[in-house]
Amino acid sequence: MTGVRVRRADGTLWVGRAPAHPEWTGLVEAEGAVLTWDVPAGQRLPSAEVHHGERAADWLWQVYGPAADALLAVPDGTETDVELPAGGGPLAEPLARLARLGWLAAWWPASQLAGVPALSAALLAAEAAVVAADVEGLLDEPDAVERLLARAAPAVHPLAALADDPELGDAARALAERLAEVAEDFGVELPEPAALPADAGGWALAAGGEPPGGVTALSGVGPLNWRRLPPGVVDAAAELRWTLVRREGRLLLDVAVARAPSAFAEEAQGAALRARSDADAVEFPLEVTAGGAEFGGAAELPPTALLVPAPRRTVTVWAPGYAGPDDAEPALEAAELAARQEPVLAHAERQLDAGEGSFAERVAALVDPEV
Repeated sequence: MTGVRVRRADGTLWVGRAPAHPEWTGLVEAEGAVLTWDVPAGQRLPSAEVHHGERAADWLWQVYGPAADALLAVPDGTETDVELPAGGGPLAEPLARLARLGWLAAWWPASQLAGVPALSAALLAAEAAVVAADVEGLLDEPDAVERLLARAAPAVHPLAALADDPELGDAARALAERLAEVAEDFGVELPEPAALPADAGGWALAAGGEPPGGVTALSGVGPLNWRRLPPGVVDAAAELRWTLVRREGRLLLDVAVARAPSAFAEEAQGAALRARSDADAVEFPLEVTAGGAEFGGAAELPPTALLVPAPRRTVTVWAPGYAGPDDAEPALEAAELAARQEPVLAHAERQLDAGEGSFAERVAALVDPEV
């Protein structure tokens, strides 16, 4: 049994406390409630914000077991401790899996620098569709399974290619069979499977381009805030690099950011970033460099830019249409960002070392020779 703090105010019931940061948060939107898990910490039973008690009452016992009655009985305007059974109810485990699969799609820290391979978005969607079908009655989105099946369609061919793999063949066949069953049940047509060769080379990054010429005046590194960037676009363990360089009589700020491993190419195609020199209020685009390993760009700055000491020079990078330069807590310092992101990288490394987790993680560890 595990004790959890429960409170109710203005009709809303809070069970436990949501994870401190979005980078740590797995989430499922259920009927009348939002369930959250701290994924890097391995949280098994979710925290919850129950905003419609009558709708949630139909299924809450399937998550929290017999403790659900005690949770719903907490009076408005009060706060108390409730003992939860360690294993929860019958749907606690599949809901946790669904939340983690969503977290993997949004926050998995693919990084060549840290040796964390990218995950296949289609395989993640295939696993999520199968799990979502088992808990469909709880979900707030009526078309959740159909949406995931549409995203899972490209996984049919890789699953067929892996069917004879000595390590993953059984799991690949089981997932493919269950995916086909779910697609038939929900009236979604998937492509016919064809055994295609797995392309292990697609996980490697191309070599980077040569550094720009000119005379370097100042240089430094800065943090990347994941909340400003879509998953699978930049290397999760990388920092942005900036250089103030004199070139052809002009003072230029060069910015470079390492791209994510290319297994995410289908999600990252056409991705464009922007950078801003915060001290100078100058914005400019970052585009994929000729070598393909980085996003890079440059902008001319006034000579007064040399008066800003390197430790005080900050550069912000974001993806237009996904976030703005001032979104996602712009005042966060590098140390605070690192404290939030390091547990995510550590969790990924533990999962890969253990050879466990989702099918997509096991595939990534198998095809990436560095892991």
